[in-house]
Amino acid sequence: GGHVGLGMGGAPGGIPPCDPLDAILGVFPCARMRGLPFGASLEDVLMFFQGLVVLDVLVCAGSGGMGSGGRGNPSGEAFVVFANPMDFQMALQR
Repeated sequence: GGHVGLGMGGAPGGIPPCDPLDAILGVFPCARMRGLPFGASLEDVLMFFQGLVVLDVLVCAGSGGMGSGGRGNPSGEAFVVFANPMDFQMALQR
């Protein structure tokens, strides 16, 4: 089992966004998935979130080092950007 860590984009400390598009579009919720199998692909992540509106995915392969929990098991992570807070909340249930 992987873990889904969640956060909202935007400037730290509540600073208003500098990009005019941010003011129009708002922030897009982003989920961080940890503990993925080493060979996990973009397609695997999209299948996991099938039925939700995913705007972007960044899959980062693990090295089996510090991110593996010290067990030497290779694991990766992915960052998934959702189109809206509702899909983001539904992702929490998976």
